[in-house]
Amino acid sequence: MDAFGDEEFAEVKYKTMNWWQCGILMVAETVSLGILSLPGAVAGIGMAPAVVILIGLGLMATYTGYVIGQFKWKYPQVCNMADAGEVMAGPIGREVLGVAQMLFLVFIMASHILTFSVALNTITEHGTCTIVFGVVGLVVSFICSLPRTLEKMSWLSLVCSAGPLLSKISYGIALPTVSSPAPYTTNSPASQLTAPQIVIAGVINGHVAFKLVYVRIFAGTDRMHKRDWVSVGSWIAIGLVLWIIAWIIAEAIPVFDNLLSLIVALFASWFTYGLSGIFWLYMNWGLYFSSWRKTVLMVLNVLIFGVGAALCGLGLYVSGKAIHDNTGSESFSCAA
Repeated sequence: MDAFGDEEFAEVKYKTMNWWQCGILMVAETVSLGILSLPGAVAGIGMAPAVVILIGLGLMATYTGYVIGQFKWKYPQVCNMADAGEVMAGPIGREVLGVAQMLFLVFIMASHILTFSVALNTITEHGTCTIVFGVVGLVVSFICSLPRTLEKMSWLSLVCSAGPLLSKISYGIALPTVSSPAPYTTNSPASQLTAPQIVIAGVINGHVAFKLVYVRIFAGTDRMHKRDWVSVGSWIAIGLVLWIIAWIIAEAIPVFDNLLSLIVALFASWFTYGLSGIFWLYMNWGLYFSSWRKTVLMVLNVLIFGVGAALCGLGLYVSGKAIHDNTGSESFSCAA
């Protein structure tokens, strides 16, 4: 069942983007936080190992994305991870994966607020309290998230998605003294170039989070497509609450590397790798040994599930220890 229903005469139409507009949004979101942490990671492990890891994980992510697409084609009613959980495990699966996806998005929103604070600290040379910059990031992101569709955002994403990539040309990569988020270690054209993209990518994740809650509340009702005060007020209230929660997380874990590592360990490990393995195993239940090809794919997807589980377990340990051991930054502090 289509969560958005028939939109022929709707006031608010959600299904308005072309495939390439959706692709641009995905690129803008994907190349944001990850690419800002890349120089520091490469500097830490070395160029050669980093290239091998990037290629390996990239190929694996390409395959897992294909599997997720297969799952969507087989179960067209699936619009989010909560729906996928319901297909596989009923109401319990829906709630577990729904909560996990929501937390994932809110933590990403928090990372964008934190990165925005770091960027303004760098650009203004610590012009005011870091908490103030965080509040500014909250307000700007909240306002930009208010539209209920993403069609217009795709055009802005086209420009902004190039920011982090271009910044690497002027910033450099894999330097011994690199820290994250690059390029916000010095006030440079690179830092100014990528600042708008931080907001846009965060807004994309925020919009998806808003819509998950909004659809969950109003799916199947005429509120989905109306612009009355209940619909608009609910959308605004949902957005404000989620961005405030994200701001609290950003202030509670004010170190970019630590927060990003925690997000990857808790959520990205499963949404990128682990769950894809489960999807394949579910779709092919009872067919694992029907042919040599199925057997090979079964082994591959079990390994992918193992990779996701390992990234989660080891990542939680490392990020938790880093947060515990870090004494250089205090929660809810004006210090840069």
